[in-house]
Amino acid sequence: MEFQDNSPLDTAETASATKDVPAKGKSKKVEQGPPIPSLLCFPALIVAVATIAMTILGFLAGGGSFGWFCEICASLRAQFVLVLLLCMLPALFAPPWRLPLLAPCALFALINLCFVIPPMLPASAPSDANLKFLKFRVMELHVDSPQTDLKPIIQEVNAEHPELVCITGVNTAQLVKLNEQLNSYLNRTAFMPEESKGIAIYSTKPLKGNRFRRIGPDKLPVLLTTLHFDYGWFRIIAIELPAPKDGDTLSKRNAQAEAVAKMVAELNGRKMVLGDYNMTPYSMTFGALLKNGNLQDTRLGYGIQPSWHYPDNMDLFLMRFPVDHILINSDVATMSRHVGEACGLAHRPIIVDLYPANSNQPKYEPSKESAPDDIPAAQALTPGAGVKGPPKTSTPTPAAEGKAPAETGKKGSSKRKRKH
Repeated sequence: MEFQDNSPLDTAETASATKDVPAKGKSKKVEQGPPIPSLLCFPALIVAVATIAMTILGFLAGGGSFGWFCEICASLRAQFVLVLLLCMLPALFAPPWRLPLLAPCALFALINLCFVIPPMLPASAPSDANLKFLKFRVMELHVDSPQTDLKPIIQEVNAEHPELVCITGVNTAQLVKLNEQLNSYLNRTAFMPEESKGIAIYSTKPLKGNRFRRIGPDKLPVLLTTLHFDYGWFRIIAIELPAPKDGDTLSKRNAQAEAVAKMVAELNGRKMVLGDYNMTPYSMTFGALLKNGNLQDTRLGYGIQPSWHYPDNMDLFLMRFPVDHILINSDVATMSRHVGEACGLAHRPIIVDLYPANSNQPKYEPSKESAPDDIPAAQALTPGAGVKGPPKTSTPTPAAEGKAPAETGKKGSSKRKRKH
């Protein structure tokens, strides 16, 4: 005869054992995390690996197609930070993915931040900050195409009231219109080659020593002048580096940047190098330019300040890049810097307030300014010159070299014959 033991103790044990089974299942689910973040972790890992690889490639400088791709990778450092941070989000809710996804993403996001953060940090004050009352404003902008409407540009110039305006990428027809509209800028100079776009400088203060110099392996032009105030002068170097559309143009741009750095380092005085550099500050070439030219970026302390968007016909905030720059040496200080309105351009204008960082400055000696290969820049921009068309590059005439023109000699000889 069998007896059933239905004691309360056994019943409780059975019930507790039954409850333990779903509890283990729940703990496994907790370890795996919610299903949606777990599913997103694998594609996030693929994106993160690709972003990390491109971050590493951005440190490789060189020419050719491979160097061109590395240059693109270097230009995307700010975007890489955002991508890596997004890849980390699903791993926060999926415990098994935390170590393999969070650690590398955080490491390489920090590496990219080392290039992005410095302009956001406060800049060190110059040795003589009492000279701020001598500040002046500089504007730099690039004209995209011959079809660009110049009216918004002129309105932006009049709104910002800069003492000096540097415009790159202008053609002859645009230069004529600018000359007519910017009539408050009485001091002007330009380099206007017939085969390509040129560079123009407009100033409310005197400009001296206007000339251009062809440098680098490809002998590309650089416009040089000096801006004069009652208290001293500043050296202005206006450039436009080739746009790196492929490996060959990248090599040309890098070679030209190297030549610019070498030339700037040999010049004395307070220096300002401005124009369309066609490179971001994250490029290895840009770092070499700053180092070899003894220059510093005016962005320091004022943020990233992107000036160009890609593609040209679509202005997306995440696809803006700082490719236009105003660089200075240690004898010049920055008071403020901002990016202007688009003005219908792919390149937004840059506006900087500058002042002398110290009172030490060499004497301006015109005889020592020009190099043997320098050519006087166009002076026909001055109002009242009677030139309706755009200025063209001037070349030394026989009279400028101290030789009497042949016609003058003939007239003089005919007069002498009449006297005898």
